[in-house]
Amino acid sequence: MNKLNVILLVAASASGFAVVTVQDQARRNYMVLDKAQKQEIKLEQDYARLKLGQARSEERRVGKEC
Repeated sequence: MNKLNVILLVAASASGFAVVTVQDQARRNYMVLDKAQKQEIKLEQDYARLKLGQARSEERRVGKEC
């Protein structure tokens, strides 16, 4: 019976370690995802600003030609 207890203790410890490891990796992945989403929003805002500037430049160029 003593061997069984040792085997169960090792299995429970390994299982607990695996759970902690998976949770830590999930937390890290979430942090990377959150950072990427914030960067995506910033890039979309920059792109919109650049497109607006390009449209305004085009309007000025067309206005000078007329």
